[in-house]
Amino acid sequence: MLEKVTHLIAEQDICVLATVSDNRPHCSLMAYVVSADGRRIHMATSRSTKKYSNLLRNTSVSLLIDDRSTSEREFASALTLAGTCAPMTEGEAKEQVKQTIIGRHPHLSKFVSHPDVDILEVEIESVLLLQGLSESYFERLA
Repeated sequence: MLEKVTHLIAEQDICVLATVSDNRPHCSLMAYVVSADGRRIHMATSRSTKKYSNLLRNTSVSLLIDDRSTSEREFASALTLAGTCAPMTEGEAKEQVKQTIIGRHPHLSKFVSHPDVDILEVEIESVLLLQGLSESYFERLA
């Protein structure tokens, strides 16, 4: 089942990021890339956004990735990833992620290069895959 999870993450490139502020959820539509090992999701955001300030106070996040645009609705898959999120530290790894984001999302080239933009890294802790109307799979990752 983890293969289906990995495939869905790699196949899609847009997710909904849920953060929390004062016990209230805040959702943001985000372009993303996945690490080679499939354990981390990376996204770019401006430091002046609500999601960024939320993450500085509470690193717990949830991501929703689905394939409703490429599947018949009754067979669509929805994947919820739970984990922790933090801005990446400066360095070679961060620059490589920026280039990966630009490669997958060329329309974000100017945005990713802006000095106010930071790269977020989500460490995935658990996955919940819903397939169709009745199948579900949950796994906590080590």
